[in-house]
Amino acid sequence: MMKLFDAHCHLQDSRILSKTPQLIKAAQDSGVVNFAVNGVCEQDWLSVKQLSITHPSVLPSFGLHPWYVTERSPNWFNKLKEYFDSTPSAAVGEIGLDKGSHGKKIDFSEQVEVLRQQLELAKELNKPASVHCVRAYGDLLELMKSLLIGSCWRQMHPTRYQSRT
Repeated sequence: MMKLFDAHCHLQDSRILSKTPQLIKAAQDSGVVNFAVNGVCEQDWLSVKQLSITHPSVLPSFGLHPWYVTERSPNWFNKLKEYFDSTPSAAVGEIGLDKGSHGKKIDFSEQVEVLRQQLELAKELNKPASVHCVRAYGDLLELMKSLLIGSCWRQMHPTRYQSRT
């Protein structure tokens, strides 16, 4: 059987969390050997970490997704760094920029600043980053160039469910 790797999932999502063990088992029975579970906000980072402890096939990622920028606490960045200190195998994600129908409701300069901080942290810690980007590729590439990102691997995560407005 071919071995597969789910490079981007949200098994910590509260809508499916109670079924996550069964979902992992079914996927493993189909050949999926690892799952990159991307945290999106402070409120789900603990669930991501716990999943990685309970299920060794889960590779945790911690980050602040652009949709949750306005919900961050004043201490969010220190909290994020603590998760990396306590979970050395973790990646950075899901982070990014979004000018789509949902993302345009969130101040873009705030999105850029939060992303900049997380990319700098990924570079400092030599961590891979899973990057969400909707209708902001030019901005993302300019930011990455300005930070001289090149020493760490990145997964670009485009979305297919973008509105055409």
